[in-house]
Parts: sequence; C-alpha cells; structure tokens
Amino acid sequence: MRVLHCLGKNPQLVMGLLILIAVIGCAVFAEGLSLPDPNDHNRLWKREGIYEWAPYPPCDRYPWGSDFLGRDLRSRIIYGGRVTLPVVASIALLRLLMGIVAGAAALLPGQRALSALKRLSFLEGSLPPFLLALVILYSSRASFMEDGGSFIWIVLVSALVGWVRVASAIAHRADRLMSSPFIEAAISLGCSRWRLLRVHLLPHLIPVVLVGLVTELGRSLLLLGQLSVFGVMVYGQQLIRVSSIGTPVPFYPPEWGTLLYTATYSSPISNSWYMLIIGSAFAVTILGFLLTSQGLQRHFELKWRI
Repeated sequence: MRVLHCLGKNPQLVMGLLILIAVIGCAVFAEGLSLPDPNDHNRLWKREGIYEWAPYPPCDRYPWGSDFLGRDLRSRIIYGGRVTLPVVASIALLRLLMGIVAGAAALLPGQRALSALKRLSFLEGSLPPFLLALVILYSSRASFMEDGGSFIWIVLVSALVGWVRVASAIAHRADRLMSSPFIEAAISLGCSRWRLLRVHLLPHLIPVVLVGLVTELGRSLLLLGQLSVFGVMVYGQQLIRVSSIGTPVPFYPPEWGTLLYTATYSSPISNSWYMLIIGSAFAVTILGFLLTSQGLQRHFELKWRI
C-alpha cells in the first residue's frame, strides 16, 4: 500500500514505467505475440485483383504496414527491440561507469581533475555529441561494416561523446556533499579518502546515478536514431538473393536504426506512414525514459531532499 501511495503522487514515474514495461515486454516475449517472421518477404502482392509493390501501407494483413521488401513492419519493430535496446543499455552503462570513475577522481586532493572535468564539460557543451560521433564514425567507415563489427565501435564512440555530462553531475553532487556536517565530522576523525567515498559518499550518490542512468538510456537511443539517418547503423547492410533471376537486394536485419534509415531513403513523402510508425517507436521509448527519469528525480527530491 505504501508503494501504491507513493506511485499515486508521482504520475510521471508511473506513466514512464508503464511505457518501458510495455516496450521491453513486447521485445522479450515477442514469440508469444503470434507475429509473422520478421524476415519473411513479399515484394509483389496481389490485392483485390491489383498487383502492388512493397512497401504496403497499413492494412488487415500488415497492421503497421511493411518495409520495402514486403516484410511485416510490426514484427520488425518488436523483434528489432531485441537488438536496439541492448545496444542502448550498453552505451548508457558504459557512460555511467566512465562518469563514476571520473567523478570520483575529481574528489582527489588538488583541483586538477575537477578543473579538467569542467573544461571537458565546457567543450562538450560547445560541440554537439551527435556531430562529434558522426565525424568519428564516418571517418572510420563504421557504417559500411557488413559483419556486425560496427557494434562495438558504435557503442564505444557513443559512450565517449556523452560520459562527461554524467561525470559532471556526479562530481557536482559529491562536491555539495563534501560541505555537509557529517562529511566534515568524518574527515576530522581521520577518515581516509577511500573510506569516505565508499561509506559516506557513495550511498548518497545512488539517486544521481539512477537518474543519470535512465536519462542516458533516452539520450543514447536518440543518438542512435540521429546517426542512423546518416547511414551509421549497428549492423551494416547484407546482400542476399531474393528474386527468381538472382538479383542481389540489400537486406537489413530487424533493428530500429536500420528501419529508420530505410524509411528516410524510401520515398518518405509518398510513404509518410512508414516514417511516422518507425519514428513513433523511437519517440514513445524515449518518452518512457524521460518520464521515468523525471519521476525518479521527483521521488528522490521528496524522500531525501536532494
């Protein structure tokens, strides 16, 4: 009852959690949804005596439409979450790990680490992470890897262009805690820096870490969407033969970034529904992360007065 009472006072957290549970639940239990195979293709379809070429708009057979090879878009979005969401989680966790290490280093004696972190934060604010990541990935031609090797490189680059924000938030919170009476008392009693960080500071940094993690999940997904529009995808295209005459056709595995890329370059004006449906998958999931982050922030502010 106490949990329900707290959730009732925090509608943002409730709405965000419901969205994330629905998105993640569909991806995890996709087999139980009786969806068609996301790789089954049908480029030419006879409907009501008229032959049509893919992509097909939403209809009874394809509730969310199809892609340019005639594959069910609903299946590809739901199954694609199994690839995209782990990638997003990997980027966010790596950013968080780097931020915790850098934020802890800023507490070391002297002001060099803290000063360097402030300079990096200023540099990140003047140079958009998306633009920096795009330049690095394009220069390394990660978007043209066809064996899945771009996965690790995209995760590393995406984490490197966003960890400073996390580290700054952790360092700022830790710097405020250092002036607290219980911290000053621990220092006066001869508490070592390591024990001070592990016993006295770390428990009070948990709210910042949790809020930062959820926030970075949304930011990472947004970054993947931005990169995919310019052809930087987790998995590059693969060539397969699908026609009776053996014509090679580009095949994109079910992943949100590749879906958004194909939507961008597959007549976005005449097939506006295509872009709208795929973009909605990004928008709804990012909204879930944003609402959850704001809800957690409100919860900790009310509980711990941070």
